[in-house]
Amino acid sequence: SSGINAEWPLRPGAPFGGFFCSGLKRAFGLKDFGDLIPGHGGIIDRFDCHIFNQLFVFVYYQSFIKSSSPSSLLRLIGHLAPDSQVRFYEVLRQSLQERQLLV
Repeated sequence: SSGINAEWPLRPGAPFGGFFCSGLKRAFGLKDFGDLIPGHGGIIDRFDCHIFNQLFVFVYYQSFIKSSSPSSLLRLIGHLAPDSQVRFYEVLRQSLQERQLLV
């Protein structure tokens, strides 16, 4: 069920994978990516809507979900304005104290 919940936001974007692949085929003068299914193209033609979604999922995962090392997080925090860095510290400290991880 969690896979279904994670997938629903991608549904509106699925046609864009098809549009992208259609544009790519037109740019190279192709009608279909293959002839495995007569009149319907190849396997990629059947799943081209998933190409866009998989790219989106990969970028989203790499940007927001993949766990980062403390040094990479510090590098990101270093790009914040000084007052935002202080606010981040205060929020983090309060959160750690509330969870009794910092005394």
